[in-house]
Amino acid sequence: MNHKKTVKILLAILMAYFILPNLVSAHNGSRDELGGHFRNADCTYFLHEPTSLAKSAANIDELIRLIQVYNNNSGCADGLSEGKIDLEGYTFQGEGGAASKPTENSVPKAALATGKLQIGKTYEAELKDCTDGDTAVFTINGKDYKTRFLYIDTPESTRTKEPFGHEAAQYTCSFLKQGEITLETDGSSLFDKYERLLAWVWVDDKLHQEAITKAGLVEDFYDYGSYKYENRIWSAMEFAKENGKGMYAGEGNTSRPKDSADDSPKGQESENSEGTKDADELNCGFLSGLLFALLFYLTVPFKKSLGKPTLIAHRMWGEKWWLNLLLGILYALLCYITLLLLLMELLPLLKSNKRRR
Repeated sequence: MNHKKTVKILLAILMAYFILPNLVSAHNGSRDELGGHFRNADCTYFLHEPTSLAKSAANIDELIRLIQVYNNNSGCADGLSEGKIDLEGYTFQGEGGAASKPTENSVPKAALATGKLQIGKTYEAELKDCTDGDTAVFTINGKDYKTRFLYIDTPESTRTKEPFGHEAAQYTCSFLKQGEITLETDGSSLFDKYERLLAWVWVDDKLHQEAITKAGLVEDFYDYGSYKYENRIWSAMEFAKENGKGMYAGEGNTSRPKDSADDSPKGQESENSEGTKDADELNCGFLSGLLFALLFYLTVPFKKSLGKPTLIAHRMWGEKWWLNLLLGILYALLCYITLLLLLMELLPLLKSNKRRR
Protein backbone atom coordinates (compact mmCIF):
# COMPACT_ATOMS: atom_id res chain seq x y z
CA MET A 1 0.00 0.00 0.00
CA ASN A 2 2.80 2.38 0.95
CA HIS A 3 4.54 1.53 -2.31
CA LYS A 4 1.46 2.45 -4.38
CA LYS A 5 1.01 5.69 -2.44
CA THR A 6 4.60 6.73 -3.08
CA VAL A 7 4.30 6.01 -6.79
CA LYS A 8 1.12 8.13 -6.99
CA ILE A 9 2.86 11.01 -5.24
CA LEU A 10 5.80 10.81 -7.62
CA LEU A 11 3.48 10.83 -10.64
CA ALA A 12 1.54 13.81 -9.25
CA ILE A 13 4.76 15.78 -8.77
CA LEU A 14 5.96 14.98 -12.29
CA MET A 15 2.61 15.99 -13.80
CA ALA A 16 2.61 19.25 -11.86
CA TYR A 17 6.15 19.98 -12.98
CA PHE A 18 5.37 19.59 -16.68
CA ILE A 19 1.84 21.06 -16.72
CA LEU A 20 2.15 24.11 -14.46
CA PRO A 21 4.87 25.84 -16.52
CA ASN A 22 2.61 25.68 -19.57
CA LEU A 23 -0.28 27.21 -17.63
CA VAL A 24 1.94 30.01 -16.39
CA SER A 25 3.39 30.75 -19.82
CA ALA A 26 -0.10 30.89 -21.34
CA HIS A 27 -0.72 34.18 -19.58
CA ASN A 28 2.33 36.27 -18.87
CA GLY A 29 1.23 39.01 -16.47
CA SER A 30 4.26 41.25 -16.86
CA ARG A 31 3.43 44.33 -18.92
CA ASP A 32 5.60 46.16 -21.39
CA GLU A 33 6.17 49.90 -21.72
CA LEU A 34 2.86 50.24 -23.54
CA GLY A 35 0.86 48.77 -20.67
CA GLY A 36 0.04 45.43 -22.29
CA HIS A 37 1.36 41.93 -22.84
CA PHE A 38 1.05 38.85 -25.04
CA ARG A 39 -0.82 35.69 -24.18
CA ASN A 40 1.72 33.12 -25.30
CA ALA A 41 -0.87 30.44 -25.98
CA ASP A 42 -2.14 32.22 -29.10
CA CYS A 43 0.02 35.39 -29.32
CA THR A 44 -2.93 37.68 -28.61
CA TYR A 45 -1.84 41.10 -27.34
CA PHE A 46 -3.89 42.64 -24.50
CA LEU A 47 -3.64 46.38 -23.94
CA HIS A 48 -4.66 46.51 -20.27
CA GLU A 49 -3.59 49.97 -19.15
CA PRO A 50 -2.36 52.11 -22.09
CA THR A 51 0.61 54.25 -21.11
CA SER A 52 1.43 57.64 -22.63
CA LEU A 53 3.61 55.80 -25.14
CA ALA A 54 0.69 53.63 -26.28
CA LYS A 55 -1.61 56.64 -26.41
CA SER A 56 0.80 58.40 -28.75
CA ALA A 57 -0.21 55.94 -31.49
CA ALA A 58 -2.86 57.50 -33.73
CA ASN A 59 -4.18 54.19 -35.08
CA ILE A 60 -3.86 50.43 -34.89
CA ASP A 61 -1.01 50.28 -37.42
CA GLU A 62 1.14 52.63 -35.37
CA LEU A 63 0.32 50.66 -32.21
CA ILE A 64 1.50 47.45 -33.90
CA ARG A 65 4.80 49.10 -34.79
CA LEU A 66 5.26 50.26 -31.20
CA ILE A 67 4.51 46.78 -29.87
CA GLN A 68 7.11 45.30 -32.23
CA VAL A 69 9.70 47.76 -30.92
CA TYR A 70 8.99 47.81 -27.19
CA ASN A 71 7.76 44.27 -26.44
CA ASN A 72 10.44 41.64 -25.79
CA ASN A 73 8.33 38.75 -27.08
CA SER A 74 9.69 38.89 -30.62
CA GLY A 75 8.18 35.50 -31.46
CA CYS A 76 4.67 36.95 -31.15
CA ALA A 77 5.43 40.56 -32.07
CA ASP A 78 6.92 39.79 -35.50
CA GLY A 79 3.69 38.30 -36.88
CA LEU A 80 1.30 40.60 -35.03
CA SER A 81 -1.81 41.73 -36.91
CA GLU A 82 -4.88 43.81 -36.09
CA GLY A 83 -6.95 40.70 -35.40
CA LYS A 84 -4.54 39.63 -32.66
CA ILE A 85 -4.90 42.81 -30.60
CA ASP A 86 -7.46 43.20 -27.81
CA LEU A 87 -7.75 46.92 -26.99
CA GLU A 88 -10.10 46.16 -24.06
CA GLY A 89 -12.30 49.15 -24.87
CA TYR A 90 -9.51 51.62 -25.58
CA THR A 91 -10.06 53.95 -28.56
CA PHE A 92 -7.46 55.99 -30.39
CA GLN A 93 -7.64 59.72 -29.80
CA GLY A 94 -9.34 61.54 -32.63
CA GLU A 95 -10.17 58.32 -34.46
CA GLY A 96 -13.27 57.14 -32.59
CA GLY A 97 -11.70 53.72 -32.22
CA ALA A 98 -11.30 53.17 -35.96
CA ALA A 99 -7.89 52.35 -37.32
CA SER A 100 -6.86 54.79 -40.01
CA LYS A 101 -4.38 53.93 -42.70
CA PRO A 102 -1.20 56.02 -42.41
CA THR A 103 -0.17 58.09 -45.37
CA GLU A 104 3.08 57.40 -47.17
CA ASN A 105 5.04 60.14 -45.42
CA SER A 106 3.24 60.08 -42.07
CA VAL A 107 5.35 59.86 -38.94
CA PRO A 108 3.93 58.06 -35.87
CA LYS A 109 3.15 60.36 -32.98
CA ALA A 110 5.29 58.07 -30.87
CA ALA A 111 8.25 59.17 -32.99
CA LEU A 112 8.72 62.31 -31.01
CA ALA A 113 11.82 64.41 -30.58
CA THR A 114 14.73 62.77 -28.80
CA GLY A 115 17.11 65.55 -28.02
CA LYS A 116 17.29 67.67 -31.17
CA LEU A 117 16.56 64.82 -33.58
CA GLN A 118 13.24 63.42 -34.73
CA ILE A 119 12.14 60.35 -36.63
CA GLY A 120 11.16 60.88 -40.25
CA LYS A 121 13.50 63.86 -40.75
CA THR A 122 16.70 64.48 -42.72
CA TYR A 123 19.83 66.06 -41.27
CA GLU A 124 23.00 67.37 -42.85
CA ALA A 125 25.98 65.63 -41.29
CA GLU A 126 29.76 65.56 -41.36
CA LEU A 127 31.83 62.40 -41.19
CA LYS A 128 33.96 62.28 -38.05
CA ASP A 129 35.14 58.67 -38.00
CA CYS A 130 34.77 55.54 -40.12
CA THR A 131 34.13 52.44 -38.00
CA ASP A 132 33.29 49.61 -40.39
CA GLY A 133 30.98 48.80 -43.29
CA ASP A 134 27.73 49.63 -41.51
CA THR A 135 28.75 51.96 -38.68
CA ALA A 136 30.29 55.43 -38.55
CA VAL A 137 30.41 58.52 -36.35
CA PHE A 138 28.75 61.65 -37.74
CA THR A 139 28.51 65.20 -36.43
CA ILE A 140 25.05 66.77 -36.55
CA ASN A 141 24.55 70.33 -35.28
CA GLY A 142 27.83 70.14 -33.39
CA LYS A 143 27.04 66.84 -31.65
CA ASP A 144 28.64 63.49 -32.46
CA TYR A 145 26.39 60.47 -33.10
CA LYS A 146 27.60 56.92 -33.48
CA THR A 147 25.34 55.75 -36.26
CA ARG A 148 24.18 52.26 -37.23
CA PHE A 149 23.23 52.24 -40.90
CA LEU A 150 19.65 51.04 -41.20
CA TYR A 151 18.77 47.59 -42.48
CA ILE A 152 22.15 46.28 -43.68
CA ASP A 153 24.78 44.15 -41.97
CA THR A 154 28.30 43.91 -43.33
CA PRO A 155 31.08 41.51 -42.28
CA GLU A 156 33.09 42.53 -39.23
CA SER A 157 36.42 44.28 -39.58
CA THR A 158 37.17 45.60 -36.08
CA ARG A 159 37.87 43.06 -33.33
CA THR A 160 36.86 40.08 -35.42
CA LYS A 161 38.23 39.90 -38.94
CA GLU A 162 35.72 38.33 -41.31
CA PRO A 163 36.02 37.77 -45.06
CA PHE A 164 35.12 40.95 -46.97
CA GLY A 165 34.98 42.90 -43.71
CA HIS A 166 38.00 45.01 -44.66
CA GLU A 167 36.62 45.60 -48.16
CA ALA A 168 33.24 46.68 -46.75
CA ALA A 169 34.89 49.10 -44.32
CA GLN A 170 37.05 50.58 -47.07
CA TYR A 171 34.07 50.91 -49.40
CA THR A 172 32.02 52.76 -46.79
CA CYS A 173 34.79 55.14 -45.77
CA SER A 174 35.55 55.98 -49.41
CA PHE A 175 31.86 56.37 -50.27
CA LEU A 176 31.24 58.78 -47.39
CA LYS A 177 34.00 61.11 -48.63
CA GLN A 178 32.55 61.53 -52.13
CA GLY A 179 30.01 64.28 -51.39
CA GLU A 180 27.60 65.94 -48.98
CA ILE A 181 26.24 63.59 -46.32
CA THR A 182 22.58 63.53 -45.31
CA LEU A 183 21.16 61.22 -42.64
CA GLU A 184 17.50 60.24 -42.87
CA THR A 185 15.84 58.77 -39.79
CA ASP A 186 13.12 56.19 -40.31
CA GLY A 187 11.10 53.50 -38.53
CA SER A 188 9.71 53.47 -35.02
CA SER A 189 12.92 54.03 -33.08
CA LEU A 190 15.52 56.76 -33.33
CA PHE A 191 18.22 54.82 -31.45
CA ASP A 192 18.86 51.12 -30.92
CA LYS A 193 19.42 49.54 -27.53
CA TYR A 194 23.13 50.38 -27.77
CA GLU A 195 22.31 54.09 -28.13
CA ARG A 196 23.38 54.19 -31.77
CA LEU A 197 21.48 56.48 -34.10
CA LEU A 198 19.57 54.53 -36.78
CA ALA A 199 19.53 56.18 -40.18
CA TRP A 200 19.63 55.89 -43.94
CA VAL A 201 22.86 57.42 -45.20
CA TRP A 202 22.84 59.57 -48.33
CA VAL A 203 25.89 60.98 -50.11
CA ASP A 204 24.59 63.60 -52.52
CA ASP A 205 21.76 61.70 -54.23
CA LYS A 206 23.17 58.19 -53.67
CA LEU A 207 21.91 55.88 -50.94
CA HIS A 208 24.87 54.19 -49.25
CA GLN A 209 22.95 51.07 -48.17
CA GLU A 210 21.82 50.47 -51.74
CA ALA A 211 25.28 51.04 -53.24
CA ILE A 212 27.20 48.78 -50.86
CA THR A 213 24.58 46.05 -51.22
CA LYS A 214 24.93 46.18 -55.00
CA ALA A 215 28.70 45.81 -54.56
CA GLY A 216 28.12 42.46 -52.84
CA LEU A 217 29.48 43.57 -49.45
CA VAL A 218 26.30 43.09 -47.38
CA GLU A 219 25.88 39.65 -45.85
CA ASP A 220 22.50 40.04 -44.19
CA PHE A 221 19.73 42.41 -43.13
CA TYR A 222 18.74 43.56 -39.66
CA ASP A 223 15.04 44.36 -39.60
CA TYR A 224 13.92 46.92 -37.01
CA GLY A 225 10.47 47.30 -38.56
CA SER A 226 9.07 48.64 -41.83
CA TYR A 227 11.23 51.08 -43.74
CA LYS A 228 11.05 53.42 -46.63
CA TYR A 229 13.77 51.89 -48.81
CA GLU A 230 13.50 48.16 -48.03
CA ASN A 231 12.52 47.23 -51.59
CA ARG A 232 15.48 49.12 -53.03
CA ILE A 233 17.89 47.21 -50.78
CA TRP A 234 16.35 43.86 -51.68
CA SER A 235 16.60 44.68 -55.37
CA ALA A 236 20.25 45.62 -54.84
CA MET A 237 20.88 42.28 -53.11
CA GLU A 238 19.29 40.38 -55.99
CA PHE A 239 21.49 42.34 -58.41
CA ALA A 240 24.65 41.47 -56.44
CA LYS A 241 23.83 37.77 -56.34
CA GLU A 242 22.69 37.49 -59.93
CA ASN A 243 25.89 39.18 -61.10
CA GLY A 244 28.26 37.48 -58.64
CA LYS A 245 29.41 40.68 -56.95
CA GLY A 246 31.74 40.64 -53.94
CA MET A 247 31.07 37.79 -51.56
CA TYR A 248 28.36 36.37 -53.83
CA ALA A 249 30.61 35.20 -56.60
CA GLY A 250 29.15 31.81 -57.55
CA GLU A 251 26.29 31.95 -55.03
CA GLY A 252 22.55 32.23 -55.62
CA ASN A 253 20.79 32.32 -52.25
CA THR A 254 18.95 35.38 -51.01
CA SER A 255 19.50 36.41 -47.40
CA ARG A 256 16.57 36.78 -45.07
CA PRO A 257 16.24 39.61 -42.55
CA LYS A 258 17.46 38.95 -39.03
CA ASP A 259 15.57 40.08 -35.97
CA SER A 260 16.80 43.38 -34.60
CA ALA A 261 17.34 41.77 -31.22
CA ASP A 262 20.26 39.84 -32.70
CA ASP A 263 21.99 43.00 -33.85
CA SER A 264 24.73 43.87 -31.38
CA PRO A 265 27.73 46.16 -31.83
CA LYS A 266 30.71 44.66 -33.62
CA GLY A 267 32.88 42.70 -31.22
CA GLN A 268 29.98 42.02 -28.84
CA GLU A 269 27.90 39.90 -31.24
CA SER A 270 29.80 36.64 -30.79
CA GLU A 271 30.18 37.18 -27.04
CA ASN A 272 26.44 37.76 -26.60
CA SER A 273 25.48 34.68 -28.62
CA GLU A 274 27.89 32.47 -26.70
CA GLY A 275 26.61 33.82 -23.40
CA THR A 276 23.01 33.13 -24.40
CA LYS A 277 23.89 29.63 -25.53
CA ASP A 278 25.64 28.86 -22.24
CA ALA A 279 22.71 30.23 -20.27
CA ASP A 280 20.28 28.00 -22.15
CA GLU A 281 22.42 24.90 -21.73
CA LEU A 282 23.03 25.47 -18.01
CA ASN A 283 19.46 26.40 -17.07
CA CYS A 284 18.64 24.67 -13.77
CA GLY A 285 16.38 27.11 -11.98
CA PHE A 286 14.68 27.09 -8.59
CA LEU A 287 11.55 25.26 -9.82
CA SER A 288 13.63 22.45 -11.26
CA GLY A 289 15.68 22.34 -8.07
CA LEU A 290 12.48 22.20 -6.02
CA LEU A 291 11.27 19.22 -8.02
CA PHE A 292 14.58 17.41 -7.56
CA ALA A 293 14.53 18.19 -3.82
CA LEU A 294 11.00 16.74 -3.45
CA LEU A 295 11.94 13.60 -5.36
CA PHE A 296 15.12 13.29 -3.31
CA TYR A 297 13.04 13.56 -0.11
CA LEU A 298 10.62 10.87 -1.31
CA THR A 299 13.40 8.42 -2.10
CA VAL A 300 13.58 7.60 1.62
CA PRO A 301 10.01 6.22 2.00
CA PHE A 302 10.07 4.90 -1.55
CA LYS A 303 13.17 2.76 -1.12
CA LYS A 304 12.02 1.77 2.35
CA SER A 305 8.78 0.42 0.87
CA LEU A 306 10.85 -1.63 -1.56
CA GLY A 307 13.06 -2.94 1.21
CA LYS A 308 16.07 -1.15 -0.19
CA PRO A 309 18.47 0.93 1.93
CA THR A 310 19.22 4.53 0.94
CA LEU A 311 22.79 5.54 0.30
CA ILE A 312 22.75 9.03 1.72
CA ALA A 313 19.19 10.42 1.53
CA HIS A 314 18.26 9.34 5.08
CA ARG A 315 21.13 11.46 6.42
CA MET A 316 20.17 14.54 4.39
CA TRP A 317 16.77 15.07 6.01
CA GLY A 318 15.61 15.69 9.58
CA GLU A 319 12.61 14.60 11.63
CA LYS A 320 11.05 18.07 12.10
CA TRP A 321 8.97 19.52 9.27
CA TRP A 322 10.37 23.05 9.53
CA LEU A 323 13.91 21.73 9.27
CA ASN A 324 13.00 19.72 6.16
CA LEU A 325 11.39 22.82 4.69
CA LEU A 326 14.60 24.81 5.08
CA LEU A 327 16.65 21.92 3.76
CA GLY A 328 14.31 21.60 0.78
CA ILE A 329 14.84 25.26 -0.12
CA LEU A 330 18.59 24.84 0.23
CA TYR A 331 18.60 21.74 -1.96
CA ALA A 332 16.42 23.51 -4.53
CA LEU A 333 19.01 26.28 -4.78
CA LEU A 334 21.74 23.65 -5.16
CA CYS A 335 19.91 22.26 -8.18
CA TYR A 336 22.71 20.31 -9.85
CA ILE A 337 24.01 18.80 -6.62
CA THR A 338 20.49 17.68 -5.65
CA LEU A 339 20.01 16.14 -9.10
CA LEU A 340 23.28 14.24 -8.69
CA LEU A 341 22.22 12.93 -5.27
CA LEU A 342 18.85 11.89 -6.66
CA LEU A 343 20.49 9.94 -9.46
CA MET A 344 22.81 8.24 -6.97
CA GLU A 345 19.75 6.93 -5.11
CA LEU A 346 17.76 5.88 -8.19
CA LEU A 347 20.44 4.29 -10.39
CA PRO A 348 20.96 1.27 -8.10
CA LEU A 349 17.23 0.50 -8.45
CA LEU A 350 17.57 0.39 -12.22
CA LYS A 351 20.58 -1.90 -11.99
CA SER A 352 18.77 -4.28 -9.65
CA ASN A 353 15.79 -4.48 -12.04
CA LYS A 354 18.10 -5.40 -14.91
CA ARG A 355 19.68 -8.18 -12.87
CA ARG A 356 16.27 -9.69 -12.11
CA ARG A 357 15.49 -9.83 -15.83
